[in-house]
Formats: sequence, C-alpha cells, structure tokens
Amino acid sequence: MKSFLLAAIVAIAAPAFAADEKAPVAAADKLNTVCPMEGKAADGKTVVEVGDKKVKVAVCCKDCAAAVAKAKADDVVAAAKANKAIEKAK
Repeated sequence: MKSFLLAAIVAIAAPAFAADEKAPVAAADKLNTVCPMEGKAADGKTVVEVGDKKVKVAVCCKDCAAAVAKAKADDVVAAAKANKAIEKAK
C-alpha cells in the first residue's frame, strides 16, 4: 500500500517539476524583457532570483545569469524594472 501511494505521488508530481525546468517563464511572471547585463532581449527561459526578496529577473543567457549572481542586487533589480542594461562606469 505504501509503495502504491508513493508511486501515485511521484506520477502526479513529476510532470509538474519537469514542466518548470523546460517551460519559459509566463509573461505575467517575468519582470523584464531586456537582459540587465547585456541589454539584449531576455530569452524568457533563463531566470535568476535576485536579492533577499528573490525578485525574478530574466536574462539572455547562462553567462549573464552567472554575472547577475556576482552583481549588486539593487542595481540588477533597478535595471530590470527599467527594462534596460545596468549602466557601467566609464
């Protein structure tokens, strides 16, 4: 009986987790359409949670996702809300 319940739970939950990994972020969930690191179009599939509030920020690629992790969270969120790239110091 226990194995049946476990199998049923796995069968129900597995598609939900698989869908999260492959599906693009819904437009309503996405904060921005421009990558805050490069200024290119965000792909909608690569999303990083930024800062203590775990704000979702879409980026254009995995390299930018890594760069967001190293950048100042406030700057990334501000750029994402403005839908533009972070202004780099000259």
